[in-house]
Amino acid sequence: MKILLGGASGFIGTALKKSLEADSHEVVALARDYEQRPFTYFDHFDTFINLSGESIATRWTKKKKEVLIQSRVGVTSFLAKMCENLSHPPRLFFCASAIGFYGDRKDEVITEGSSKGEGFLADLCQKWEESVQKAKKYGVQVVSTRFGLVLGKGGGILKKFILPVRFGSGEQYVSWIHIEDLTSSIVFLLRYPPNEEALNLTSPNPVPEKQLAHLLASLLHKPCLVLPSFLLKIIFGEMSHMLLDSIQVYPKLLLENGFSFRYPKLHMALASIFTKG
Repeated sequence: MKILLGGASGFIGTALKKSLEADSHEVVALARDYEQRPFTYFDHFDTFINLSGESIATRWTKKKKEVLIQSRVGVTSFLAKMCENLSHPPRLFFCASAIGFYGDRKDEVITEGSSKGEGFLADLCQKWEESVQKAKKYGVQVVSTRFGLVLGKGGGILKKFILPVRFGSGEQYVSWIHIEDLTSSIVFLLRYPPNEEALNLTSPNPVPEKQLAHLLASLLHKPCLVLPSFLLKIIFGEMSHMLLDSIQVYPKLLLENGFSFRYPKLHMALASIFTKG
């Protein structure tokens, strides 16, 4: 397939581009000046994949929220609307989203059939997913991929902490996925396009956050730092919900479509990232 990839230079985009090319796909990175490009630039692609979006791991001021929305919804809306002008629009449009769609759900087990949650993240994900729907009017099959916490070498959440950190009580569930499973699942879905419009891309084994922190501490031979909930709220404001909300997500549709995880368990994923050799 010939694939147009938005967000190709990011942590996930770089890994995905490598995986797609290893599977014999031709990948073209979306140009930074895409809005100035002629219609012909976007024509004759088999698939659009958009991962574009400013980092969300920062304090959410009013201005920052606008940037977070525009960097996701703006690019996706542009590409979806562009399909109207193409002589050969893509057959598929994969758009990144996130499990933040579900909000804080405590101990509830979440699948794709679960309802949208509350809060800024949930609203952002809803707008993000709605923005790709415009492409359907032009015969394009759309799929929103709801990413969990992505674990991998050299990027993502693991790069942001010098020491392993337990957030608050650590009892809140973390739904995660190894970067190799994330990219492999997208390659898999290109081969076998799902009938569904939204899929959870997470490991089938979410864990309490304290388990993640203590496994990291053990592998890195470092102490585990504990940040109380009140301190996280002072430091990060509304963004602290990302660290304290509990979201126990199960990739029901991905598994039903036949995908097999290489790293289904957290200790396997972290060992592959931090064990030398």
